[in-house]
Amino acid sequence: MKKILLVMGIFSLMTGLNACKGKQEKQDAAGAVDAAHNSRNSLNWDGVYTGITPCADCPGIRTKIVLNGDNTYTVSREYMDSKDAVYNYSGSFDWSEDGGAVSLKEDERSPAIRFKVGEDALIQLDMEGNVITGDLADNYILVKAGPDLLEKHWKLAELSGKPAGSGSPKEAFIVFKQDDNQVTGNMGCNDTHGTYWLTANNGLSFSQMASTSKMCLNMDVEEKLKGVFANTESYTLRGDTLALEGETSTLARFVAVTE
Repeated sequence: MKKILLVMGIFSLMTGLNACKGKQEKQDAAGAVDAAHNSRNSLNWDGVYTGITPCADCPGIRTKIVLNGDNTYTVSREYMDSKDAVYNYSGSFDWSEDGGAVSLKEDERSPAIRFKVGEDALIQLDMEGNVITGDLADNYILVKAGPDLLEKHWKLAELSGKPAGSGSPKEAFIVFKQDDNQVTGNMGCNDTHGTYWLTANNGLSFSQMASTSKMCLNMDVEEKLKGVFANTESYTLRGDTLALEGETSTLARFVAVTE
């Protein structure tokens, strides 16, 4: 009887050990899968990220970070309302061990700036590596434009709530470029170009747009579009329709067409 109990006890012990081993192997395998799928190897993280970050003595800093596939970067910071206050630097960035964040170091004397890499976004972290919270949290998020917006011929369809007429000498349109945060197009008479800045929650603003200086018989659309670019605060995108939004109303609508 004692031998039978001893054999049963050994069998139970071995069964328990095998079960624990199997459970641990599953946990290790799950951990390996989680470690293998991170921002570094699962997201299309290279590209141009823009935003307007907080500034102590100005309305904001237009910030652009370009991450390249060879782990190099460039940063441009433009202090709004400050003439010639543009600061550029470049270098190489490092990934965190878990592949979820990058560190950009300006020089040996400055601490590295860390960003969590999300889906089409860079989220700035504090000195302890935590996501910045509070009322200004969204201002520390830099956004990358997606293919639904970029490199499309956006034809003007509606202006100030009314259908865009055909009285202009040329077709008014805009194109958001992929390689940089550039926007080009025509305002119904003159060609135009400038830069655009995306921010969190579909925020959008344009720099002061430059244009050619031709005179046309009908300049009404052009004059109104200048106001649209100056007052755009956000955008909505539904299918092939792009709406530029002001503070309280839709300023203009564009439709994507094949050139």
